[in-house]
Order: sequence, then C-alpha cells, then structure tokens
Amino acid sequence: MEKNIYKNLVEVIKQFPLNKNVKITEESKLWEVINLFSSLLAERVKVRLEEVFPQIEFEEITAETTIREILNSIEKNQTFPKNNKESSIEKDLNIYFDSSNNEQDHNSNEIGIGVDIQHLSSFPDDIFSSDNVNLRSSLFTELEVVYSLSRPDPKITLLGIYAAKEAVIKALNNKNKIQFNFIEIRHYSNGKPYVILKSYPKIFLEISISHSIDVAIGYCIKR
Repeated sequence: MEKNIYKNLVEVIKQFPLNKNVKITEESKLWEVINLFSSLLAERVKVRLEEVFPQIEFEEITAETTIREILNSIEKNQTFPKNNKESSIEKDLNIYFDSSNNEQDHNSNEIGIGVDIQHLSSFPDDIFSSDNVNLRSSLFTELEVVYSLSRPDPKITLLGIYAAKEAVIKALNNKNKIQFNFIEIRHYSNGKPYVILKSYPKIFLEISISHSIDVAIGYCIKR
C-alpha cells in the first residue's frame, strides 16, 4: 500500500516544473524537487494533492515539507472516513468566528503594506476548464471568475486578482494565512478594484492591480 501511495505522490510531483537533475527521494523537500517560483504554483501543488488524496488536507505543507512527511500524513489519515474530518464549510465558519480573536491586531493603527508579483506561467493553460474547477474554487469566488471572463484577457485578469489577494494577506501580516475565498476582489464601474474581506469586515484596505504582458502585480495598503 505504501509503495502505491509513494508512486501516486511522485506522479503528482512530476506534473510540476522540476529542478534540473533532481532525484526524488523520501527525504527530499518540496523546494528541492519542484521549482516553486511563485506562491500560485505552491497553491496548485496543494490542490492537486487534495484531488489525488481527497481524504487528506494539505494546508499545513510548506516548501520545507519532505516527501516522507507527506507520506506519513496520508498514511495516518487514509483509514478515517472523510465525514469524520471537519467539513470545508465548518472550517470556513471556524476561521470566521476565530477571526474575532485577532481583530484587535488587524484593526490597530499600524499601517500594513503588501506587494505581490505573479507570472502567467504559474497558471495552467486551461485554468478556466472543468479540469481545474477545484483550483479555481479554492482560490477565487464565482464573481471573480465571471468578471475575468468578461475582460479582453481573462487569464491575466484572474492572475491580477490572485496577486491582489496575496498582497492583502501580506498587508494583514496574517500568520495563519486567511483562506483565499475569504478575500473577494471586486471592481467599480470605472474598473478600480476594491476588497471585500469576509473575516475582517472593519478593516480598511486600498488595493491596486497592474498588468504587463505576462506579469501581474498586486499592491495593498492597510490603514
């Protein structure tokens, strides 16, 4: 069983850009194997792992996580029925209500600044296809996807929205990293973007998004 799990895990890893002359072993850290050149790519790895191993949540993995640690997590949890795990809805609600404990920190007078840059190559070419519905739903709201599809270049628009969300997280200095679908980027009629932050509704945020061919930049100030 472990051999099959390891084989499946390696197959997932090989779907992403690998570092040159890399040898995948159980002691390899993700950053040593996969060329994690952007945070968006790292999120894609997590979503793909959850698709292949749906009974496991991989939110805790980082670039420093080893193959062995991922295997241990899978083996530890695979025998438990999925309905014994906290549902995604329950998890979202817990994050929402737990946010009140952190509200004082985020509503302080300290100014927070966040900047994020993303390259178009971080997205799969078929980001809007049904094959990537899990990735889209984990990172974006339905409104954000619909808005992107209404623009001349939907893919770069969606990339800009992601960059803005990362900038928001950095501006908040959120150590536990709020879920992406708790941050919604909307646009006024003149095209100016603004933030709806479900977990921290009292926070005032200013954002800006810029694109240049295949690069998107998000900028956020927390006042």
